[in-house]
Amino acid sequence: MDKAHVWVKPIQWMQILIGPKYCQALPGSFLVVYDDYTQNGMYGTQYFGMNILFDMVQGGFSVPTMVSDEGDFSMRFNFGINGTFDIGGSDLNIGAAYKMSNGSLGIFASYGSLYDKFYIGGGYTFNGENIFLTPRFTAGFQDVVGNRFGKGKDSIITLTGLYNGPISVGGDMEVAFAEEVDTLLYTGLLVAWDILDTLTLKFTGSYGGALLKSEKSRGAWSVDLYPQIIFNMGKHRLIGGVELNFYSSRRGINDDPQVTFAFALPISWRYTF
Repeated sequence: MDKAHVWVKPIQWMQILIGPKYCQALPGSFLVVYDDYTQNGMYGTQYFGMNILFDMVQGGFSVPTMVSDEGDFSMRFNFGINGTFDIGGSDLNIGAAYKMSNGSLGIFASYGSLYDKFYIGGGYTFNGENIFLTPRFTAGFQDVVGNRFGKGKDSIITLTGLYNGPISVGGDMEVAFAEEVDTLLYTGLLVAWDILDTLTLKFTGSYGGALLKSEKSRGAWSVDLYPQIIFNMGKHRLIGGVELNFYSSRRGINDDPQVTFAFALPISWRYTF
């Protein structure tokens, strides 16, 4: 997967990507409910990257970043490689992503695609970043992220799957065995019902928090509920919904937790060229 503002293919086997927020990621690291790739499967960074394409195999690297370590400066790269193979009429993709900055290694695999009848993906990451360190969760864990949900040195197991039909069902799971904090769990559920060719009802829900309540995590958790209605009109798609978020928060370190509520009314329009 590649997202960028500009793609340049100077020769058949080389692809250059440019953009302020582009990314390169392993297909198996996409979570269907989270609707994005995990940080552990991404090996691109902003501004510039390059892919090398050889038939079924794709490899790439990010622009190097300058890192200072006790006065010594060094250049750090991210690398990624994945291969796709046809098995039983569907694609099996296997790949790995390595980040020099923290010695993170993620190995992911996927079978099928998001448009096939069935799709399954997942993997294992050593020294990775758990999903609670992403901006989507830090908003709901302002008082606990960073010092109680790990420092990006976790061992992480990820699994996702999707069934496409008149009623589509999907699910996500991530378990992070974090350093000096509790084992963390993220789960997600997706249900979509095509009532008409032009009308789809969709619901996603997710839970995130520690598997067991302890002094380390203090029972921090977050629940997100997002019902949507989607109108499909040829190349046009209009999406509206109500996103509800419930999460635990504390005013002070020694205070009892309280439930905080937030909501949003996202509306989007998409046109496919």
